[in-house]
Amino acid sequence: MGVRENSDGKLIEPAILGMIMTINKGSYTGEIGEDISFHRLYAPNSPHTTTSKVRDCKSCHANSTTLGYGKGALVYLIENGKVKWDFNPEYASNPNDNLPEDAWIPFLKEVEEGVVNSTRLDFRPFSVKEQQQLLLVGVCLQCHKDDSKIMQLSLVDGINPLLNKLSKNCILPTWN
Repeated sequence: MGVRENSDGKLIEPAILGMIMTINKGSYTGEIGEDISFHRLYAPNSPHTTTSKVRDCKSCHANSTTLGYGKGALVYLIENGKVKWDFNPEYASNPNDNLPEDAWIPFLKEVEEGVVNSTRLDFRPFSVKEQQQLLLVGVCLQCHKDDSKIMQLSLVDGINPLLNKLSKNCILPTWN
């Protein structure tokens, strides 16, 4: 998923890998590896499938591929009474940008300044703050079912008002 942000507002839309390309310009001059141009570009996608069954909430809020990290184990951990998310990618990192081969963004880290990672100027991956908001809901979904009263209320009021009414059993994540 990605964010289309323009004068019409901000929308969350499906994204798809558009291209991962490495051009070794040095190969033209016989100096292989000296001049590399690397691009990892995602594009907005409009799936043509229609179904009566929709994805469940966890499939977005606790899914590494959906969030842009690529395939792997996105794990919710409780250690010493604190919650954190951990991600272990399925694929090795590409040496050109140190991201897993199928990733769009780094796990809970900002994209480097000036990096172009979309085929459209008004379409981008989730910022760290947006990732944290999505994963916060993912934490709630570890205990609360999609159709529970509290999760249904979050669809109406948003998550923030509910954070003021947490039970003592609720443990929120800490962000490094």
